[in-house]
Amino acid sequence: MYENAEKANEFYKKVYEEINQAIKEGKLEKQSTMPSNLMSPWKAEYFKELPEAMSEITKYVINYNDVQTVNYAVDIPDDQKGSTKFEAITNNLAVTKSKNNEIDNVSKYTEKYVKRVNTIGNIYKATGSIFAIFGIICYIVITIRMLKSKQKNGIIDMWLLLTGVACSLIVLIGGVSYNHITSCFSMYYMYLSGAYPLINIFFIGSISYAFQKNKEEAKIK
Repeated sequence: MYENAEKANEFYKKVYEEINQAIKEGKLEKQSTMPSNLMSPWKAEYFKELPEAMSEITKYVINYNDVQTVNYAVDIPDDQKGSTKFEAITNNLAVTKSKNNEIDNVSKYTEKYVKRVNTIGNIYKATGSIFAIFGIICYIVITIRMLKSKQKNGIIDMWLLLTGVACSLIVLIGGVSYNHITSCFSMYYMYLSGAYPLINIFFIGSISYAFQKNKEEAKIK
């Protein structure tokens, strides 16, 4: 078969023709292709499973589930001089075993920073749903005002920005959800890391702009 290119081409052409003939005769079922070869072909049951997964993952992101900083020191040789680069970025000394004789000292040193970060994280967890509700309401208000407004300068720019962010968020959550139901468990904050800044931009942007417009209208009146 692989004696030369001509014979190889004849072989694969024959395989191609046999497969197409089998599909025409109904012996083989043709599956629709997906945008990526890594994606499972679409199945009818996904019409139900995908929205459910998207809803579940959206709640997971909004409530910042499993997002937590852990105080964990690892004694790994730094062959790539990553610690040096980190020091340059943070303008601070990296804490490593070479600079602290015991790993326990590293954990004690970083403990206060871990607590500080987790305190901020807990605030996000407690207010995530509230910001989500108000953010969506404000976006709807902005949309209605944009449609009713005769002078769309400014408001349409903000609406397009918020809509673009929302669409990006939907695509991201949709992709992770599809992988979740077809391939492997994907409801994990590492897979969804890009979603957190997007929801903050969307919710905070919607709320702040809606309140800004209210203030402007109040001054005019």
